[in-house]
Amino acid sequence: MNKFLCLLSMLLLMTKVYSQSVFIENGVSLSSLQNVYDQMICKYHMNVGVNYLDKKWCFLSSSLGYLRKGGQYSYLYAEEIGKESSLCHNESAKYVTLNTLFNLKYEKSNMIFYLGIGPQIGVNVGNSIISDYDKLKKINYCLKSTLGINCCLNRFLLGGSFGYIPTLGHMFETKEGNDKTFTVSLLVGYIL
Repeated sequence: MNKFLCLLSMLLLMTKVYSQSVFIENGVSLSSLQNVYDQMICKYHMNVGVNYLDKKWCFLSSSLGYLRKGGQYSYLYAEEIGKESSLCHNESAKYVTLNTLFNLKYEKSNMIFYLGIGPQIGVNVGNSIISDYDKLKKINYCLKSTLGINCCLNRFLLGGSFGYIPTLGHMFETKEGNDKTFTVSLLVGYIL
């Protein structure tokens, strides 16, 4: 937790020097794992970040966040002959993430439409093993892409975005397999 507070403090100190707006992004992540856990689960995610080097048609965005990835599967369970129940089992892993995105933007009156892409690093801070046998890598390298809209109200930003965050390489140490993670977020920000 101390490392997280230290990184957050450094991020906030950098806002005084380099950023042009700060934001908090909250939403849900929809995630599934290949093979066994191939059904989507819905989990919470959030980011705290800064937008900087804002030009006429582009800007950079960096954020520190929290994301849960995982999946679920369904199976039939029979307690008695002829009495079957459908059960679901889900697993998820917690990640602290750090990303920097290059965003193309289009402004119309007080609306900003943007499309961004960039690298994301996720450090596993929760489960290191899924289902007692699938060992997760400690660090995941991802490619984050977003599509969003922000509305400028005086010095405040209100907006929303959709994202896709595929893992580059494999998520597991013991086998091949990846995740499909989509995010839906609401954003509140302040223009400095």
